[in-house]
Amino acid sequence: MLYPFIKNLFNSLGLAKMKDRFDLEKDISALWSTPEDLKTVIEIMYDSGECDLDKVWNSIYGLAEVLEAKIAKVEKTYNQVFELNEFSPKNHFYNSEEHKGSHEQVD
Repeated sequence: MLYPFIKNLFNSLGLAKMKDRFDLEKDISALWSTPEDLKTVIEIMYDSGECDLDKVWNSIYGLAEVLEAKIAKVEKTYNQVFELNEFSPKNHFYNSEEHKGSHEQVD
């Protein structure tokens, strides 16, 4: 898949920026378009008189997939803003090339 290659290229060139609270606000605001998307699909189907169950199911399922992607994006931005999980400074230190293998597990 091409995405990991591009992501690694941006990271190695220093082009990937850490997200801030404004990015988080933008990503959260983007979630609010989903109800409007659902209403639009329902209106179009109602107005057209077509109630093909397969079409309805596919439309709503597709919108659910979009919502899941938006939520994943918000979660990633949240983790970056608050330096959680893979974005924590501790993980950056232990995962950097110069420090790999230089730390030992303390029990």
